[in-house]
Formats: sequence, structure tokens, C-alpha cells
Amino acid sequence: MPSSDLLYELAIWFGLLVSAAFGNPIPEEIIIVSGGIRAAHLEWYRVTDDTLESLRGAGVPEPLLRKLDALKEKHLQPFKTEKLFLAELEEVFTQDELKQRFGDQELKDLLLKHAGMPDPWRWLMLPACTLGALLADILLYGIGRVFGELLKRVPILSRLASPEKQERIRENLHRYGVAIFVIGRLIPGLRSTLFLTAGTTRLALWKFCLADGIGGLIGTSLFFFLGYILGDQFKALIKNWDDALTPYKTVILILLLSVAGAYLIRRYLRQPIPTGDPEEVPLIGHQIATHLPTSPPDNTPSPQPASEAIGSAPSAQEHSP
Repeated sequence: MPSSDLLYELAIWFGLLVSAAFGNPIPEEIIIVSGGIRAAHLEWYRVTDDTLESLRGAGVPEPLLRKLDALKEKHLQPFKTEKLFLAELEEVFTQDELKQRFGDQELKDLLLKHAGMPDPWRWLMLPACTLGALLADILLYGIGRVFGELLKRVPILSRLASPEKQERIRENLHRYGVAIFVIGRLIPGLRSTLFLTAGTTRLALWKFCLADGIGGLIGTSLFFFLGYILGDQFKALIKNWDDALTPYKTVILILLLSVAGAYLIRRYLRQPIPTGDPEEVPLIGHQIATHLPTSPPDNTPSPQPASEAIGSAPSAQEHSP
């Protein structure tokens, strides 16, 4: 069974993905990539004969190895969290012993490295991320379907997503079908508007769930395994950069924030709300648009609110001779 700590952590990741659709400033894709990195580092811990041999090869003296051998005989079942394993180590070793260095690592770090084994329940992180993202999508769709007309009357929303832009999103929904729900996870800023518009245009719920389920599974898995496979490289790269750039960290942080802020402001002024066109995908948009199958353009006019229809209907006097 997974540990209670892991279940609690999965609930946190699930909640983060849901909140990404409702004002959480951390982008959904960053949360999913981080979930993949975290899954790659979820481990159980148990001292084995291989652990003892690895530590002996690292130069750990026999008195310390005998303590570990006693720990191995005492605990035949693995510790399901790093916290539990470290707590047991602190019962066996003194703090000075745990801080002894062998090569460039302390004994505590060597034990975590050589006693660790992959947590067999780590893959629960992927469905937790996927379900969190899909639930957020369905909630956005429901808000658009129930409150769509009210949202159109909110001044700031009507300025950000004009009727013309909403019509382009609707056309792209029809033109690209399921693919737009994958594309929607690659275009910054599109996700919320896309799913709200799907609800506002009253796309059938079963079609939305089917298309978003396929798109969500593909998009979430893509980002998750990117983090899972490259997690160690990301971690090592960040550590190397941190060691090299520590004296200049404040200046670099200010420069990065300034560049990112300038880019976001420029992008917002040029196109505050994306429309779901594959060309809007950063770096690879044109290649996606070139190879993506499309449906014929949807020439069906958008539903016209009753008030507008009444206002645009010619009066009887206009037709009277």
C-alpha cells in the first residue's frame, strides 16, 4: 500500500492542477513537469548486502558498517519515506557519524543514495496530475456553459476576449477537433479561454469530455515524462548553475524577471488571448500547423442572443408601403 505521506502529496499535486485554472500563477505545464521530476525521486529505503558493499567501496569503516548490518537484520521491510529512514538512522548513528565525509559526500547522503529503491507507487503521480487537469477543464467548461452570457457582460473579459476572438476560437474548435485540446496545453494563456468558450458555444458534454480526455492524456503524459526522464539532468544542471552563479544570483534574477516581464507585456499587448491556432505554439507552431489534419471550415453562424435578434429584426413600419 502507498504511504499516507504519498497519498497526502498526491492530493496536493491534484489540488495544484485544479487551482491552475482558477488564478494559480504557476502554469499547468510547470506543475506537471515538476510532478514528473518528483515521481522520479520517490523512493523507499532499505539497507541490503549491496548497500553494505557499496559503502565499503566508498571507504566507510567497519564499525559503522556493523551498525548498518544490525539495522539490516532489524528492518526487513523497507522504510516508505525518507523521513522515516532518517529518523531510524539518527537512532543508530550519532550526528557526528552521519556528518563524516567519505569522498565528497557525507555518510547520510551515501546511505540515502545506496539504500534507496524506486517507490512502486510512484506512478500514481501521473493519474493524480491527469485527473486534476481534467477536473479543472470540466469546471471551466461548466462555468462557460452556465454563465457564458453573464461572463460576456463583464467589461474586462469582453475586452480580453472580443466576440471576434471568441468566434475564431469556436472555428478552431471545429476545424482541429481533438487536436486543439492537445494544442491548448502547449499555448500559454489559451487553456482557460478555450474551455470557457467550449462551454459558451454549448459543445456537447460527451464530445468535450472525450476530446479533452484524449488531449489531456496526451498533453499531461508528454510533460510528465519530460520531467520524469530528464529529472536527474535538470537537478544536476540546476545545482551546477547554482554553484557557479551564486555570487551573481541577485543581478541575474533581476535581469531574468525583467526580460520575462517585458516579453509577457509585449505578448499581452499584441495578443492578450490566444485563439487556439497551431501557429501560436511557441517555436514549433508552423510545423504543427503544416502537418495537422483539419476539418472543413464551420460556416454555421454563432447563436445570436435573443435581445440582439429582436433588435436587428426589421419593424413592420419598415416594410409598410
